[in-house]
Amino acid sequence: MNVHLSPQRRFLQSAVEIARVEDFRIGISAAGTVEPELLVSVKNEAGGNVASKLVREGDTVEVGQKLMEFSMVDARMELDRRRAQMSDTQKEFQKAQSNYRMNKELYRQHAIPRKDLADAQLALDKAQGQVSAAMRDYEGQEKKVNQSEVISPISGVVLSDKVGSSGWVGSGQELFVIGQLDRFRVRTKVDELDISKIQAGQTAEIQLEAFPGVLFPGVVESLGAEAQQGAFAEIDVMVGITDLKGMAVKPNLSAKVSFQAKVIQGAITIPTNCVQYEGNTNFVNVLSPAGIVAKRSVEVGGSGDGRIVIFDGLGAGEAVLVPETNPAT
Repeated sequence: MNVHLSPQRRFLQSAVEIARVEDFRIGISAAGTVEPELLVSVKNEAGGNVASKLVREGDTVEVGQKLMEFSMVDARMELDRRRAQMSDTQKEFQKAQSNYRMNKELYRQHAIPRKDLADAQLALDKAQGQVSAAMRDYEGQEKKVNQSEVISPISGVVLSDKVGSSGWVGSGQELFVIGQLDRFRVRTKVDELDISKIQAGQTAEIQLEAFPGVLFPGVVESLGAEAQQGAFAEIDVMVGITDLKGMAVKPNLSAKVSFQAKVIQGAITIPTNCVQYEGNTNFVNVLSPAGIVAKRSVEVGGSGDGRIVIFDGLGAGEAVLVPETNPAT
């Protein structure tokens, strides 16, 4: 297949590269960020005034450990108010129920019109609804009071403290993020044009900027269900790091993930920047043993790590020139 790589350039002083034969890996690379394999967001449905916060970022916690506690003074006062309100509605319901029974008997005896019985039924239904609403309010407030303590759901490290120095948090607000730092994965995004070449279980190589020269083995754990819209549609890909190589890997490190799509056995390759294009034709400038430079059309294939496969038009051991552009004036 033909690939347009760069516009034709004028030569000033050219370096020479030799076409070589190699087993060439065609792969896909994507940048990403390291995160713990197990990551939990801790929230509290109640919210309210913070009585005490017992942990901060970087602290190690155990499952079941108390992380913070809310002040329940106001919440308990509100619970008492709603308990009294529920009691009042139950009394009103009992009155409405008694009145309905009396009117039902009177209607049976033809002592009152049907409308009076219907009115008594409506009053009973209304009282029943008020009792149900008061009970829901009471139970909801009771749940808040019972959630006065925030407990860690897992053992791990507090990676993020969203409470900080705030003395109050809202209902359902994220309070902490806790992760386990014995296993990690990389969250990366892959272009929609390449996603068909990646599947769960596929192996990958991971490089972390914090540990230059170290290659971490990985495996694709999952692919996102939908593309993230932007200038180019991309799909989330989660890659588990299967061996930490004894390195002190930490969350949020920058990573590069390389997915191997296929290997071309005995491929002829040259540096990518040796290939130029003119119209719809890819070409290279070949240097003969006699020192003569000739422009030659080539058919190119996959590329990666600064090299490109030549399918046709160039032989192993031939010399090609590396073009250099005129400096800006």
